[in-house]
Amino acid sequence: MVNLIKPKTFPISTIDKMMEKIILEICEAENLNPIVFKSKHKGQEYVEVRQIYAALMYDKFVGMGISLARVGRTINRDHATVKHCCKVVQDRIEIWPNFPSRVAHIESIIDAVIRPWLYPNTREYLSSEIYKLKQKIEKHEQELHELDEIEGVVNEGDAAVAVRAEHWVNGNGY
Repeated sequence: MVNLIKPKTFPISTIDKMMEKIILEICEAENLNPIVFKSKHKGQEYVEVRQIYAALMYDKFVGMGISLARVGRTINRDHATVKHCCKVVQDRIEIWPNFPSRVAHIESIIDAVIRPWLYPNTREYLSSEIYKLKQKIEKHEQELHELDEIEGVVNEGDAAVAVRAEHWVNGNGY
């Protein structure tokens, strides 16, 4: 489960879009039809994935004030069904030996979708931080280069430049 830091809050419309994207990604990974996934279809392959989805989504979004009913609406179910899904998934994790890995697989799909939306330690965020650090490094390298030039001139004996170099070294600038 992703718990890097406390997630940002977003408008409900954004959360709904995120949940829709999650459904599409899960259906693609599990080779399911998204329309059937949201329908009343009771095929075991759909029911199991739908229950895992509902339980994980509620678990992940409850801290943001997302209700059972809101999670249920994304799959055309009510709050009681989502609550039931949470219990069923928890029971199956404790009983079925392969079920935890199935839950972990679907959770990894969900995390891959929500991480860039909710958590700042995303690839884009870290890339921007690296860019900022590279800019600082270039600035300091330029300062070092200027300092090397000043020290090189001082070695040649120019008194005016020596004064400037001393100011520079002492942190007073020019």
